[in-house]
Amino acid sequence: MPEKMASSKQDKPILRLKDLADRNFRGWKIELRTDNPRRWLYRLSAILLGGVIALIAIQLSIGEGNAFERILKATIGSRKGIENVLELAAPLMATGLAAAIAIKLGAWNVGVEGQFFMGAWAAAGIAFALDGLSGPPLLILMFVGAIGAGAIWMLIPALARAYLNISEILTTLMLNFVAMAFLAYWATGPWRDPRSQGAVLATPKLPEQTRLPVISIAGVEIRFGIVIGLVLAVLLTAIFRKSVFGYMVATVGASERVGAYAGIKVRRLLVTVLLASGATAGLAGVTHMTGGAINRYSTSLSSNTGYTGIAVAVLAGGSFLGTTAMAVIIGAIIAAGNSLRILGVGSELGRFGLTGFILLVAAVGEGLSHYRLVRREPREVAGSAHTPLSVITLTEDTNI
Repeated sequence: MPEKMASSKQDKPILRLKDLADRNFRGWKIELRTDNPRRWLYRLSAILLGGVIALIAIQLSIGEGNAFERILKATIGSRKGIENVLELAAPLMATGLAAAIAIKLGAWNVGVEGQFFMGAWAAAGIAFALDGLSGPPLLILMFVGAIGAGAIWMLIPALARAYLNISEILTTLMLNFVAMAFLAYWATGPWRDPRSQGAVLATPKLPEQTRLPVISIAGVEIRFGIVIGLVLAVLLTAIFRKSVFGYMVATVGASERVGAYAGIKVRRLLVTVLLASGATAGLAGVTHMTGGAINRYSTSLSSNTGYTGIAVAVLAGGSFLGTTAMAVIIGAIIAAGNSLRILGVGSELGRFGLTGFILLVAAVGEGLSHYRLVRREPREVAGSAHTPLSVITLTEDTNI
């Protein structure tokens, strides 16, 4: 009798979880969208939906005050609000374009943050060394130095990716920490500002002639970084759409093997594109330092500007013009989160919580723009209905 009980227990079939899932969802399948020209609509709708949900949750969580009114005034409802949004969007445009250049080739430049700081470092060094020069020549040298520093900081990851097949994600990410240590050395040593306090590492302010001009349109002051970002986006769009170089990038980005078969020198192209990405990130650093509110080499130059720029480029689908528009949207979201401090909402919930939740919903929208859930054809359902379910048999060594 005990032997029969043991035998029945050992021979008990158990359905696999995969089989249960197939049984419940057998009439449906996830399908890749082969052609969806309205992907931008999915992204924008997801951002708006995430913003509405987040704002409702924040409004319900605060005791007094109108969160909607406060956010409107801090973004597009006032002249100061528009200026604040554009100031936040300016560095995101340049860092987003840096990430988008690499995305065009199917690569990921996660080191935008480090290249951003290295560009600012080179520009600051030139400004301190040549502070006797007048504004335009000094600014030109600072911009050239920043572009070169960003490209040089990207050189090792680019060569490692092209010739050793080492992921650029890992190498660029690690160099971000090296760049921050580099900043700490210069800001606490040779260029130390004795008046800097707390955790902020900063140099003295740059010479006054290094300030970029501010443009006024209809009474709204616009940072020159916005102009640089828009012009750069137009130039990159023309280059990547209308030139042979852009055609080669598109071909290799789709398939390196096809690009090599077509006679394209894939390694050289890969190094060139990644260096261009790093150079653009360096340009972002000097533009923000000379055109923003912080006219010095400091840790406060960036509040994860490089990483946020990557998110901007991804949400824009790698489009250069779309990156500029998405930078303004993300800038408005950041400004909205900052404005909620007045209503007693902490910075973690107001800025990081709001931005993080909206980006999470936007990521879902990005996924929906590429995939869809469709019904299977009747013959597919009929064919799968006769497929026997897999079973496993318990034995003495089976662990559940």
